[in-house]
Amino acid sequence: MQYASIYTVHESVKWLSDKNNQGIMSIAQLNTGVWQNLQMRVASNIINSLDNTAYKTITGRINRLTGYDSVDKIKDLILPLMKTATLLPNADGIKAKALPNDFWMRCEDGGLLVDGVPATIKSKSEVAKALRTHDGQPTPLYPMATFELDPVRSSGSPASIEIYPISGPGTASWPLTSTLTYWKIPQGRTLAGDATTQTPVYGATTGSDGVEAFNPTTSVNFDLNKAAEVLLIDEFLAMNGINLREEELVRYAEGEKMKEIQRTA
Repeated sequence: MQYASIYTVHESVKWLSDKNNQGIMSIAQLNTGVWQNLQMRVASNIINSLDNTAYKTITGRINRLTGYDSVDKIKDLILPLMKTATLLPNADGIKAKALPNDFWMRCEDGGLLVDGVPATIKSKSEVAKALRTHDGQPTPLYPMATFELDPVRSSGSPASIEIYPISGPGTASWPLTSTLTYWKIPQGRTLAGDATTQTPVYGATTGSDGVEAFNPTTSVNFDLNKAAEVLLIDEFLAMNGINLREEELVRYAEGEKMKEIQRTA
């Protein structure tokens, strides 16, 4: 898989901003979290777009800008963010488990298997209601789970998931292993495509003439599919107060200037 290039995105937004008589921040300023903020916003939009019913406007713009017009294709844009982790059982009854350190959002379908059985994701109040007894016997349950912080973990706060296994009158079957498929926090990719804990950086070297030139050895690409470049450009321009019409951006993405930039990258 090819990943969204920090060089392509930077050179594109710089050229388009200059064309609209509006500059952008310096490379040093952009490297102080702006690229990561941009990546998080675009990744969040892509994940939200998977719910076409609630986010029709976002979904429609992604469809038109990328040409990706199905859920499976849109998922390809953020496929590098999908991970699966094994949640080991605790010794106590109800399984309260810490989520992986890089957990960001749960997948839209829950993504939790308890001993191979899909679990239903419920709110705490729904779980409490389901756990109520009748005539002293537990209510029969399928595996259920509730996220302590759902769907997005607050920065710096612990996140956990409580898993409730299958049970029936007089019996209880506690899970041995649970697996969770989730969206990880976007980070970065080396220019070779390897995962890194660094976030996107536009590496630059200042020459004797004071001009900053792109330095690929100190650069970190985005943690998104290369096809997401047009979405990163679109979002950056919007954050910078430049709102291009979709057809203008599509023409740029398919045009010679973009191809020239990509050839140089």
